[in-house]
Amino acid sequence: MRKKNVLAIIGAVLMICVLGSPAFAANTATMNVTSEPIHYQAISDKGGGFTITFDAGSSLVVGDQITIDLTFGVTLAKAIDLEISNGGSGTPWGVVSTTGSPLTYTGAAPAVVGAGVYFRLHGTLGSQRITLDVMGSGTDSITAGGAAGVDSLILKFLNQGTNAVEYAGDPGIYIQGLTPGTYDVAAQLGDNTLCINVSQYTGTTVHGSMDSASDKFTFVPSNPQIAHVVSALDINFEPCGKRLTGYIPIGTRVTQGSEYCPDFDNEVNGDFCIGTHANNQMVIGASSPFDTAMYTVRMEILVNGQSGDNGVFWTNDPLLVDGYDTQSAACTGIPLVSPATTYQLASGAPATPVAGSTTCDFAPLSTTRAVVMNTAQSDLGLVSSNDYLAFDLPPMDYDLDEIMTGDVVSVYVTIIKVPCGVVFQGEWTIGTFGCPVAAISTTIRYPYFTDMDASSDAYWDGIVVENLSGTNGNVTLMAFEQDGDQGTVTVSINANSMFVGLLSDALALMTQTAGTGTLGDSPLYIIASTTDIPPAVMGGGIDGFAMMGRPDTGEAMGYLPRLMSMY
Repeated sequence: MRKKNVLAIIGAVLMICVLGSPAFAANTATMNVTSEPIHYQAISDKGGGFTITFDAGSSLVVGDQITIDLTFGVTLAKAIDLEISNGGSGTPWGVVSTTGSPLTYTGAAPAVVGAGVYFRLHGTLGSQRITLDVMGSGTDSITAGGAAGVDSLILKFLNQGTNAVEYAGDPGIYIQGLTPGTYDVAAQLGDNTLCINVSQYTGTTVHGSMDSASDKFTFVPSNPQIAHVVSALDINFEPCGKRLTGYIPIGTRVTQGSEYCPDFDNEVNGDFCIGTHANNQMVIGASSPFDTAMYTVRMEILVNGQSGDNGVFWTNDPLLVDGYDTQSAACTGIPLVSPATTYQLASGAPATPVAGSTTCDFAPLSTTRAVVMNTAQSDLGLVSSNDYLAFDLPPMDYDLDEIMTGDVVSVYVTIIKVPCGVVFQGEWTIGTFGCPVAAISTTIRYPYFTDMDASSDAYWDGIVVENLSGTNGNVTLMAFEQDGDQGTVTVSINANSMFVGLLSDALALMTQTAGTGTLGDSPLYIIASTTDIPPAVMGGGIDGFAMMGRPDTGEAMGYLPRLMSMY
């Protein structure tokens, strides 16, 4: 008798489990999230998109809420504000499709109560939480069929899907239009993307902790991985050898309407004052290959570091760009990719640049005053092995009335990886208006020395500068090395006296003014100039002598300097 009772109890328990199994399956949500590679310390990079499969018997009821909390230290890099609906502007799903929309089903058609539901997805810039609200009227709902393993509801979001591509017809994902609270504009790829900030995060993976109001839903897994961290991408300008930023000839007005203000081109040395511009190809390098993705580029002309309309404008020549594997290839290559571009005035209004010209006047309200250039989305010619980007900038025009000698022109470059955000920002100097004019009464040139550092080779190098006037004065020695480094030092010379010294002594006092190498280790020439010693026509001037020799062989040579003008 006891045995029969035990068996009866066991049987009853098993019956309860069998009958109750659909109840356990209902409101269970299976999570499928793509784990995206994101760069360490990235201010903005792409996390994975979500697919939630609500199992058989699950109901989505007005008032339900699902939250996703990012791993501590990770925040949203871009605000999220989307409606997932059957046509935008709060349209619920009265009928759920099997294909083509962000809400689909498998198995039996879901049961709809009332008009059905739609969804609001939102998250604030800088926060850690994404919230999904089930919206509608009253107690309206949608419930998946009850066949376990067959019936389900499937919801997709932040997966870069768009109405025109992944979602067929009207159902899809929308953003607010002109009317606040009205979601009637189809979302674009960038709107339906999870952009996250890991600049303050030191972990290796990023997760989204799933929860729901009143713990209605059981998520499997409850903490899906949405990203994994890879090495940081350090991106910087990469000068092509010894870069020399030049001087731009400034136009002159003879009479109004008779002037000459030629455009100037960053990459063309001949557009600048003689001998002042070299190796100015704009190259941007990364510590590892650039991501093969879609990018946009923004280039803004600055004058003296200031944005706005300051009298220098883009021409309508195309911007060219390309990717390369090595710095040398980027510096010598000819970029071929020409992304579509649009232009803006300083006000943000559209601009229409004109061809490079010699015109000195641009009307104040003219649409030709283009100071900002934006490219359409493109791959910039990058392939998976490319560590370098090379740009060929359009030439620039300018208005003579708004530019002065000494004004510095630069370009502020912003590269954005679509759709999440900025990967590089930097300012590239183009040049300074006005060719250098010697403010000196006397200048001489010493055309050759072996080097200034006595320990770099077997020679010693000496210099003599004579003050032929009856006035004490200063002479500036300007060194120009073969490898591009430059330096200056000023020495005092008494009246009717001379400066005699080794270049190694001068080097110890010299200030490096250009180049990125080591000053003193390369053949060079020296220009000696003065502004306060009277010139020869006034009974003065400077002269001198150069000498170099090898102590081990006794070889020696010397020469007299050459009289010259600075430029």
